[in-house]
Amino acid sequence: MDLSKLTNRAAAVIISDKKMLILQGKDGKWGFPNAVLGDDEKVDNAIINLSKNKLGVDVVPAAEIGSIEKNNGGQGEIVMFIHVNMAGGNVAVSDDYATSKFVAFDEFKTLDLAADEKQFLEVCAEDLKKHLS
Repeated sequence: MDLSKLTNRAAAVIISDKKMLILQGKDGKWGFPNAVLGDDEKVDNAIINLSKNKLGVDVVPAAEIGSIEKNNGGQGEIVMFIHVNMAGGNVAVSDDYATSKFVAFDEFKTLDLAADEKQFLEVCAEDLKKHLS
């Protein structure tokens, strides 16, 4: 099923050397960079723009890892998690975040994750591990 027409947000699972880029918000929770999609905006374009504008890196979308559905204030929302490969360069952390780091799967699941990442891990852990091998 093509969720791109139904997706409200997309999260970039940026993978380099079998590790994922995660960002720590000012609330102390860890998560993936994510973007709210504009009207008629494609998931790939939102992820590419987010990565370039907020993190200063070029990425190449590779595959959908999975998606979660959630109720956001009475409205349905679908968050699609996309595997992207980083095309080199250092990651810049915008003022929206406290810090960033690359982590392996085992470390990721031990962190204090944001709510969407917790739900994603519960639903898509096996699929995520496949993209890291």
